[in-house]
Amino acid sequence: MPPILASDGTILRAETKPRYDTLNWFWLAEVGEVMGNAAARYGKTTYVDKATPPFAADILNHAFEHLLKFNMGDTSEPHLAHAGANLMMYAAIRHRYPEWFDENGVLLCPSSNTAPIAESTSEPLQTKSRPARATAGMPGGRQSKNGSRKLSHRNQ
Repeated sequence: MPPILASDGTILRAETKPRYDTLNWFWLAEVGEVMGNAAARYGKTTYVDKATPPFAADILNHAFEHLLKFNMGDTSEPHLAHAGANLMMYAAIRHRYPEWFDENGVLLCPSSNTAPIAESTSEPLQTKSRPARATAGMPGGRQSKNGSRKLSHRNQ
């Protein structure tokens, strides 16, 4: 990170540190709850200790699945917290096994045998609906007669 400069250009601090004061503690608590439940079932750091490239790919896929379910209105579980936990696990795997990733951070050869922790639990998307959000006039979408959002060709 670049040094912190005063308004006159002099260096105030050459070393910057993470800005923990900018983290949302509510968000961390939700992700921590998801991770605690997983730790009770699989072990505290099994997701990184026994990771494989296919497992890393599966974790990233699950993050997207949770974001999709949230966006579709599914309220069966805290999807944003689950997506955050999956992204945190993926980041931990990237840190532990940098040789699995290219110079841009993209996972190399993710398709191998099976994930190390558990068999895939991917099922067809089934959602529990929440009240429709007002989307008329929103970029990329329009409100249909029944209240659902229709995506424009740009977002498909």
